Amino acid sequence: MPHDLPQKEAALEKLIDQGETDKAVALILELITACAGNNDFNKAEDLREKLYDVDAMALDAILQAGEIIEAAKSSGFDQDHRTIWAALYDRLAAEEANTLFYSLQDVAFNDNKVILHQSRPNTRLFFINEGSAKISHGSGSEEILLKKLETGDVFGQETFFSINVCTTTVTSLSRLKVSVLEQATYDKWGDRQFALQDKLKKFCLAGKSVEDLLNAKGLDRRRNRRIRLNTSIAVQIIKDDFKSLVGKAFRGEMADISSGGLSFLLRSKKVDTIRLLLGRNLIARFIIPVQQAEHKISLIGTVQGVHDLLFNEFSVHLKFIKPLDAKVMQAVEKFAQKQ
Repeated sequence: MPHDLPQKEAALEKLIDQGETDKAVALILELITACAGNNDFNKAEDLREKLYDVDAMALDAILQAGEIIEAAKSSGFDQDHRTIWAALYDRLAAEEANTLFYSLQDVAFNDNKVILHQSRPNTRLFFINEGSAKISHGSGSEEILLKKLETGDVFGQETFFSINVCTTTVTSLSRLKVSVLEQATYDKWGDRQFALQDKLKKFCLAGKSVEDLLNAKGLDRRRNRRIRLNTSIAVQIIKDDFKSLVGKAFRGEMADISSGGLSFLLRSKKVDTIRLLLGRNLIARFIIPVQQAEHKISLIGTVQGVHDLLFNEFSVHLKFIKPLDAKVMQAVEKFAQKQ
C-alpha cells in the first residue's frame, strides 16, 4: 500500500466535494496504479468501484482501471502453479484466472496430518501443488483406502459444492503443499463471476465422485431399503443432550424414509441458514394413521446433507441416532402403500 495513501484519499474526497470530477478521476487512476503495483488488489478494486460513483460515464477511465489491475495480476501470476493446473486455467478467461489465483491461500501440512474428517463439515476446496495424500473411509474399526491423491489432484469438492458432511477422511502421506479456496470467497464472486463458479465446479466434479469410490468398494451408504412417503413433517433443532429444543419448529414435506434415516423437502430463501443445519441434531415429528387412530412418531437424527433443488427448495437428509423400531417401520410401510 502506498505510504501516502491516506493523504491522497483525503485529497480525493476534497476534489469530489468541490465537484472537480475530471481531477478526481485522474487521481483515482493514479491510486489504482499504485495499489495494483503493490499487489493490494482489494484496495485497487474498491477504487475502481469508486470510479463508478464519481463518474459513471467515464468509460475510458473505468476500462483503463480494469486493464491496470488485470495487467498487474497477470505479471504476478505464479507460473509453476499455472503449469500444474493448466487443464483448469486453460478454460478460464484472463480475468477469471486472475480472480481464482488471487483468491487462493497457500497452506502446508506435515506428514500424517488429517485434513478432512469423516462425518464433519468442510467449507474449503484443496488443490494439491506438491506431495501426496489418501482418501479413506472408516467402517467400524476398519479403515478402507479408497484413493491416493497426488500433485494436480483436487479434494474437498463434494462438500464444497454441496451442503454435506464428509463421507471420507483425507490424510497427508508426505509433506503436502496445497492451495486452498474458502467457500466464503467463492460465494462472494456472486453474479460478477458466475461463469468462473460454473467452470470451476465442472472441472472439480469431472472425475470419479466419493460416491463412486465408496460403491466400488461395496460401501454404498444407502444400505437400508428406502420407502417413498409423502406426508407433512415438523422439524426442530435439538441440543446434544437430546432434551433441550432450540428455536421454533419448521415444516417440510417428507420424501422418503428407511430404518436408518429419512429425507424431507424444505422451502427457504435463506441458503446460509439452511447451510447451518449441516451436522445439527434434529427432532422430526410426523403422524401416520394406524387402524382408527393417529400414531405420532418422533425421531431424532443428525443432518448429513442438504441438496439444493433450485427455486428455493432443499432436500434435507437425516441419519437417525438409533435405527427405527421394526414395528414402527412396518406401520410406516403400510401407510406408504395406501398412498
